[in-house]
Amino acid sequence: MKRVPGSRSVGRCWWRRGAACALAGILVLAAAPALRAAAPLILQPYADPDKLFTISYPITWHVRRANGSTKFYLDDPEEGTELTIIPRGAVKGEMDAAQVLKMLADAARGRYPDLKGVVGRQRAAGAAGTIAEGAFTWTNAHHAAMKGWSEVGAYKAVGQGRTDIVYEGYQAPASTFDTVEPVFGHMLASLRFGPGK
Repeated sequence: MKRVPGSRSVGRCWWRRGAACALAGILVLAAAPALRAAAPLILQPYADPDKLFTISYPITWHVRRANGSTKFYLDDPEEGTELTIIPRGAVKGEMDAAQVLKMLADAARGRYPDLKGVVGRQRAAGAAGTIAEGAFTWTNAHHAAMKGWSEVGAYKAVGQGRTDIVYEGYQAPASTFDTVEPVFGHMLASLRFGPGK
């Protein structure tokens, strides 16, 4: 286990570290209690059983794997404070990252009709890929105001009618988002794609 002072967001993502994998994700939304800011953040390592990524997450959190995604959550994997990683996936059609992120947001809007979001400027990822990130707000199933962040990397499989994608995203109640966001920052700073131990 590694002790990390939970005082500020790292603000780096795996795309800038040069990782290249593919998969799809679904935006999930939630509500959760605040973490104690004064307590030190104690992280433990996690290695994906399929050796697609490694990450460190808080020892008081839980892990759930399902349908190609891994969720690290404090209280509720669907409607709570959580971070989701989808290390490899694909969607039908040839799309860039901003189009994939819009498609995922539209799908989430079916469950959360008041979902609103802003997709940032798209950027290149290597010769054939694109990356887009977005910030979102919504009301979850428990009627709590939520905030979230998502990033999608998209790689068109030209002529094959599909796009390979990688997804990472996190969410928390709006009232505690700023307190929990540094925890997500530490987790994402530890994220590495590729063969794990």
